[in-house]
Amino acid sequence: MTRAHFKKLVWLGALVAFVASCVPPAAVPTPTLTLTAVPTPTPTLTPTSTPTLTATPTSTPTPTPTPLWSARTSTPEEQGIDSATLVRMFDYIADQEAEVHSVLVIRNGVVVTEAYSWPYNRDRLHGLASCTKSFLSALVGTAIDEGYLSLDDKALDYFPERTIKNDGPLKREITVEDLLRMRSGLDWPESSVSYSSGKNILGEMMRSPDWVQFVLDRPMATTPGSTFNYSTGDSQIMGAILAKATGMSVQKFARTRLFEPLGVPPSHWRWRSAPEGVAFGGGGLSMTPPEMAKFGYLYLQGGVWEGKQIVPAEWVEASVTPPQYGYQWWRLANGGYAALGYGGQRIAVVPHLDLVVVITGSFSGATSGYLVDAFIVPAVRSSGPLPANPEALAELEAHVEKIASPGR
Repeated sequence: MTRAHFKKLVWLGALVAFVASCVPPAAVPTPTLTLTAVPTPTPTLTPTSTPTLTATPTSTPTPTPTPLWSARTSTPEEQGIDSATLVRMFDYIADQEAEVHSVLVIRNGVVVTEAYSWPYNRDRLHGLASCTKSFLSALVGTAIDEGYLSLDDKALDYFPERTIKNDGPLKREITVEDLLRMRSGLDWPESSVSYSSGKNILGEMMRSPDWVQFVLDRPMATTPGSTFNYSTGDSQIMGAILAKATGMSVQKFARTRLFEPLGVPPSHWRWRSAPEGVAFGGGGLSMTPPEMAKFGYLYLQGGVWEGKQIVPAEWVEASVTPPQYGYQWWRLANGGYAALGYGGQRIAVVPHLDLVVVITGSFSGATSGYLVDAFIVPAVRSSGPLPANPEALAELEAHVEKIASPGR
């Protein structure tokens, strides 16, 4: 790879790049890949039943093993992962010149591989793009558990002070759950229009002085709750409702309910706001990759961190159970689920393998998924330790050291 492939992404740079931050993920690719990210329309989903958020008796959560997030404390083989397969992944990244900024692989609560491409490192914030939506979902679930709001609340009831265009009985039926499932019914041509086009609705929203008002004013296209339509606008309204319901900013609620309990210091995250002062709920969060891994591991453990329930277990299950898209989480073909964002941002959780993967970069989401499905998941060979493979381990460590070097 050349140094040109690792230029810094400027969050407030060109509008096109900024607008693209919330593109839904592409489908899982075939082994023949192209590395040019081309947004494609999100398929229309048929309604599915929503898991009931009724608490059921469960066994006492096993205390979360405290991962040593500051260093790799185990070889891949000690956690049943084949180093040679991970080596092939880094070979593939180099051959394709994919602009991957970081890769973290966590198994059994242990970081077994942690790699950063210069100038990125474990302490540098990285934009999460639409991965932000999954964090927002966790906060909504916590707020519901604390009694601030409910899934059945009507969205427009939270905005009595606003004069809303295209108001009517149908729009008044939009619920909190509809927003979380991206089934508001609002006319929102986001994934169906090129993100580089001035006609993309997300770009129009981001050029407006009040993003919440812009979304609320949209006409209705379908009956609320009936049709999936990828919408960063739905997430923006959801963030505004969360702030109104709790009486505090999304950032403050995130700090007190999620980041502080996870031990995430203020310097390791930042959540930008829209012009009207509401947090950008669909794409404004930046975070260091190890803290992204904590969030994934929190969900792997059913919302438990170090023996404490941070996110309600019923909410975690309801968020990731529905086919393809739950409460701001995507279901994966490998049996797991993920927070996904434009540019290859990914927090993937594969429960049956006790696996968490974090990837950041500036490359296609399809290729990001391919790294997980073609290399990382197949690298998991055993529930117990594998025989040591010092040659492959040395080659893996050489890859990690090489991409971290400014002179590579």
